[in-house]
Amino acid sequence: MSGITGTTNCHLTSLYEFLRGRCIWTQNVLWEAHKLHQKVLQFNEIHQNITASRQLEAEKLFPDGEYTVIDISGRTQTCQVPDIQKGQKLILSLKGVVEISEDFHENETHKKLLYKLIAVPKPRHETESSQCSQPENPWDFWKESWTTGAWKVDQRCWWWKAVGPNIIWGWHETQGLKPSIATGRESVAKTWSKLSSRLDSLIKENAQRLEKVDKVLCFGLGSLSVSKPRSFVQHLAARTVADALEKINGGRSIEVHAQDPEYCKNCVNLLWDKLQIHARNDLGYFFEINESTFIITISPAGPIRSIIIDLAQIFDGPAAMLCDEISDDCMAPEKMEGNWIDDEPTKNLCDYAKNCTKEYFGDCKDVMDRSWAQWKTEEKPFQDMNDDEKKLLSLSTRVSFGDVYLYIQK
Repeated sequence: MSGITGTTNCHLTSLYEFLRGRCIWTQNVLWEAHKLHQKVLQFNEIHQNITASRQLEAEKLFPDGEYTVIDISGRTQTCQVPDIQKGQKLILSLKGVVEISEDFHENETHKKLLYKLIAVPKPRHETESSQCSQPENPWDFWKESWTTGAWKVDQRCWWWKAVGPNIIWGWHETQGLKPSIATGRESVAKTWSKLSSRLDSLIKENAQRLEKVDKVLCFGLGSLSVSKPRSFVQHLAARTVADALEKINGGRSIEVHAQDPEYCKNCVNLLWDKLQIHARNDLGYFFEINESTFIITISPAGPIRSIIIDLAQIFDGPAAMLCDEISDDCMAPEKMEGNWIDDEPTKNLCDYAKNCTKEYFGDCKDVMDRSWAQWKTEEKPFQDMNDDEKKLLSLSTRVSFGDVYLYIQK
């Protein structure tokens, strides 16, 4: 995840004084961003198989190579579409409060755009179709591990082996695994099963305050990959939340919807076939947020929670949110240096957290016996690590959620 270093250039005080209680993200602003993102998706699809005729089609999306955005004052600004090099794509970059507040001056608000287009290298998921579409795959196995703690099926487990310079994922006989690998796989499965039970219990324990929830919305859980279970496991958690909510609500159907710009068509189909999750890669699901929504967003690459809370201000926020810990000090980035993630705290987000109960759900303490924040504080360059620290580094790759908490409106 990218981040921004908090420095004296971060002028949150000036930004909040300028806003005077107004939200940064409104329905109108997000609708304009949504329309632009739709064009970006079309543009990228055309450029996958570009021809002379399709080149003209792409140019019509952005006449004169320009597009419009909204600035912090709500005014429309015109920008140039960035040049696309081979192996690149366009993405819509949404701005967080730290970036918006850098060198903020009220008489230069036209420079403070809330989103913009940037050219980035295509992710591995797009350049290697096998990431989510291998004929042999672990989806059903991972589902079983999540619910029962099983780490092998018919004396086989899903793991990798080195073939020349490549790492090949597939089914392997457990008898041939090193004892350390077998122990590690068993430990991961037990942790998953414990998380599944913990999440189910949290929903049941808070049944009275969650009885009004009518849907689960997920944002930024990532594209699916046979070599990285983290994303699929987070989607499994969303399915678990919905199933638990249905139980406490007398069997009333609770739909799950998930949004991530990196979903491919195969991801969308898999999420429905395996987990009955409706998925899309545009911003449409943001417009479905209301006071009866259960939100799931874990370490997203963008100010997702800030957008959600701003859009939900008219009804004091969503019913519940499973997300990274929300800081109790929205001014922290202005006060101290540090790596502030894209989804940094805002005043409205901190106010929402104060009106919620908060319960720990993450898996860092189960896997590493410490919080993710503590681990990142202790982490050193690999060459400076001792054997115990290298073991912790290895364990960190098994973390699927991090320091995640369940926030429920009081």
